[in-house]
Amino acid sequence: MASLSSMVSTLELRRDALLEQISRIDRRLTIVAKMTGSTGQTRERAASQKSRTAAKRGRHTWFARGEASAFLRKAARTPKTAANLVRELALAKGHSDQVSTAEWLLFQTAAFMAVNHAVKSGVLKRRTDGSLVVRRSSAG
Repeated sequence: MASLSSMVSTLELRRDALLEQISRIDRRLTIVAKMTGSTGQTRERAASQKSRTAAKRGRHTWFARGEASAFLRKAARTPKTAANLVRELALAKGHSDQVSTAEWLLFQTAAFMAVNHAVKSGVLKRRTDGSLVVRRSSAG
């Protein structure tokens, strides 16, 4: 029991010493912040801004709602492969020469997904040769 109580008292003394060191460091940081004209809040705000912008960069919307299917209806009036439809989407959106290689790959991925969705939703029809064409409605 005596060894446990001595260990606890030693740890409490060490904790007090560490708290004192932390308070000295905090006072020094406050003095430096006053000298440079910044506050601790600006550091915290900058860190939170960085995490928020990183989260926003994670998701990019390449097409507005319904925009991809409208472009695909125009582009697929004649039978075309999915790759050619993606190239035409890039031209229509203006992304063919203006984006970096990484962004181009992301756009291609989104465009191929839009093509697949258009096939599933009935906007496009996949022919036996693999080409895609606008599905004609029976009412029109």
